[in-house]
Amino acid sequence: MRELYRDDYYVIHLDAPRRAVFVKRTAAPFPTLADVEGSFRQLLDVVEVSSVRGFTCVVDSRDAIGRNDDAFEETLARYRPRLFSPFRRIVMLVRTTIGKLQVERLGRTHAGPPSQVCTTDDEVDRALAER
Repeated sequence: MRELYRDDYYVIHLDAPRRAVFVKRTAAPFPTLADVEGSFRQLLDVVEVSSVRGFTCVVDSRDAIGRNDDAFEETLARYRPRLFSPFRRIVMLVRTTIGKLQVERLGRTHAGPPSQVCTTDDEVDRALAER
């Protein structure tokens, strides 16, 4: 895998043979909404200049501190369609059932490519094997 981007909040790797982009959320909390937006803008820049159209995006948020405040979710709603639109599908990797429920709820309210929520690396590997 080749690293495409790294900051305090995200690490992005490209796995070209599996036609997948892995977006790993770190445990670092966002101090402000401006930091959230700045990071999302950087992620958007990486997605827009990379040749990832038609790939699967795997978002690993197991290390993230969960947030469900309105301001964060509104910010996510503004960026999510542009961040995910190049991808064929989205695979979200979460640690807990509560995380899974939150991702499923957000997936129902935001348009975009089909998504799948997983809780183990084995589930992700099976999802990637389904072309």
